[in-house]
Amino acid sequence: MVVADGATWLRHALGIDEQRALVEQCRALMDGPAGGYVPTVRGGGKMHVRMLCLGRHWNALTYKYEPTRADYDAAPVAPLPEEWMALAFDLAWRYGSLSPRRVEAPRRGAAAAARIG
Repeated sequence: MVVADGATWLRHALGIDEQRALVEQCRALMDGPAGGYVPTVRGGGKMHVRMLCLGRHWNALTYKYEPTRADYDAAPVAPLPEEWMALAFDLAWRYGSLSPRRVEAPRRGAAAAARIG
């Protein structure tokens, strides 16, 4: 079911054990090094959320992506877990969200090229 342009809810795409594992991984990232923090926005206001950026950091003061959390603690940004990229690719493949073209596709455990379409 499409919930917004570019966002689809894939009901029952993951079993309950896979969902629980993702929740635990998210919690570990939030509580780990360069984990969740409360961003300060332009004008000095604090957001009412804990935020975690993976791969690149969204600097709420400069409105730019950066490799470190320059506006908070200068910590390097945690990478997006490879298994999450593989899971996203697998689900997009399974549910037909990938356009026909050659893609370098991360597969669970290792990167591999795949022919789509």
